[in-house]
Amino acid sequence: MNIRPRPGEVDQPAPDMGRTESDEENSFLTDAEKQVDRLPQPYRTIDKIVMKIFNQTWEEIEAREAERIERAKRQQCDCVYANDPIESLSECSSICFSPDSRYIFASMFSGELHVFTADRNAFVCKLQADDMDPSCLDSMQCVSMKPGVYLLACIDDMGFAKLYIYADSKIYLVQNLNPQAQGAPKSNAEKFTLDSDGEFAGLASRMDDRCWVTFYKLPKDTWLSELSAATTAPESKSQRPVSGRSDRSMTAGLSLEGDKAHPSARQRAAAAVSFSPASIIHKVNEPSKVEGNHYLTYKEALEHATCSFGIGSGEAHLFTDTHLKLRRAAIRKRHSEQMKHLDPDARPVVEYSPHWHFLRAAKLQPRSSATQEGTVSALVWWTNTYDAQMYPLQRGSVSNREGQPGVEVVWPMCDLITSSAVSSCTVNVALGMDNGTISVINRSECFPLTALSVRANVAINTISFLTSMDDTHLLASMADGGVSLVSCSTQTCKDLTPKVGHSDFELQLLCTLPPNGATKHFVCASSLDRLQIFDIGGDIALLCDLVFSDSLEEAQDRFWCCPDGSRIYAKNDDATISSIQLDNLQVLSQVFQPCDTPLVEEEESFKDRMQNLLLQRTAEQPVRTLAFRERWFEMARELQTAS
Repeated sequence: MNIRPRPGEVDQPAPDMGRTESDEENSFLTDAEKQVDRLPQPYRTIDKIVMKIFNQTWEEIEAREAERIERAKRQQCDCVYANDPIESLSECSSICFSPDSRYIFASMFSGELHVFTADRNAFVCKLQADDMDPSCLDSMQCVSMKPGVYLLACIDDMGFAKLYIYADSKIYLVQNLNPQAQGAPKSNAEKFTLDSDGEFAGLASRMDDRCWVTFYKLPKDTWLSELSAATTAPESKSQRPVSGRSDRSMTAGLSLEGDKAHPSARQRAAAAVSFSPASIIHKVNEPSKVEGNHYLTYKEALEHATCSFGIGSGEAHLFTDTHLKLRRAAIRKRHSEQMKHLDPDARPVVEYSPHWHFLRAAKLQPRSSATQEGTVSALVWWTNTYDAQMYPLQRGSVSNREGQPGVEVVWPMCDLITSSAVSSCTVNVALGMDNGTISVINRSECFPLTALSVRANVAINTISFLTSMDDTHLLASMADGGVSLVSCSTQTCKDLTPKVGHSDFELQLLCTLPPNGATKHFVCASSLDRLQIFDIGGDIALLCDLVFSDSLEEAQDRFWCCPDGSRIYAKNDDATISSIQLDNLQVLSQVFQPCDTPLVEEEESFKDRMQNLLLQRTAEQPVRTLAFRERWFEMARELQTAS
């Protein structure tokens, strides 16, 4: 079929006078698959561009294949495949674990909250869904209030932040921290975390374009007292003998083991427990927009901000006419170079997201918390900002003109902050920047441990401390893939898993193994369906691959690691949960070494021992009452027969 590019006579290619006889023999006139003659313009340009793209693509394919083969030769390890989905955790939206790895708390799509044992996935109890608002939970965190009592901080799919308490195989709703009043606008909870002792909580909320963080003081001891009083008083009251009742009426309020029809007194009292509300300590708003000002002195700027903590004072901080002239010239130059194509009506939108850590008492802490013990402050930083700010967790601290809590400690960084982490004792604080710099500060000695450039102009996504190395070594996950080991003692940085070129999925650091960093192992997500476990003790080695089903969900939201590191769970696209048990793998025998010495249980006080004995006796009392009643009726029948 002849294709004419334009009307008129078709242009014939001009003869090439430099052709040889061999070129003539290989001409396309004799073989259609061979093309030697020059095409007319613009076809020669198009042909050149197409061939260039083809050659570059082919070189890329060859490089990827060679790298894949070389990587397979270099990293030969065992593959461990996930088990079949856990039947009891089907139709599950999210899960979390108790700090002692005894229980699994699972939120179902039906709105129910279930509790399972972590070792056998056996059902323990559940909290029925609210008929008026059957919402499921999107995120959960669990801390221990005391042995056997756990506090859960949850955010449901409607944006409400809720607190639950699990104790004695029962789940209690404590408080909804952001309820919606009738006719009032609603705020959505974005992040909800607790400190390790369960005494403070931080809630990030957003409404329209505004975001803020609210810190709460949780009445932990009061809740434990209210819980103990509510679970023991109804049972002791139900044991009082009542005369004049029939056998049926006397046994109606009792609950025997396996009886599902009649709830016990403790079950009826679960919904009647009234917990004291949590109190608000501080409310921290997002950073204000950067705007111009007309302050001529440093003192004027401090007075407007109602802040008495400045860099210094004196004549050296005055802005002279020369300073103002240079500032105007610099601003004009920046506008002419970088903002000449910007629409004057379009304002740049900067989104701020809060991140915070709860810090314990140390030498470097807010001055208003000098006499406080335990958790004393919160370190807060926002995305697209340069400063990390420390707020005291105590009422009556210094406030600014708007009534917001005053910042008592500020750590300015050299670039935008992208990640942060604190050590297990919260003494060391690490901050990662957008330019690849990491800074570690020791709060006990008030001294910077290190300030290194991990990878130039590459943002740091995740930071994790290694407890096995005295919290002086960190793992830094980079934005372009790969994990680096940062040593504060030697001031060095070493690439553990260098960036894999030509990869559609960059390596992501998930956690250390176990998550508390007690060993020199860490887990990375290397693809949409695969996790890899690395060992940094001695020679860097890839120990094994953990293979799950494919999923398009983010690795940080899909995978959960048990607090003791014995299992890793993954959420599948069909709302099922799969797991891989790690403590029985031969390659991880050093991580899960058997303990030779028996575990020493915490010494129980006399008061707690008597209270537990009373609870046990009252729980067994219904069975003894029924046995005594049956024996009494039997004796009455025998006496009636004898008479």
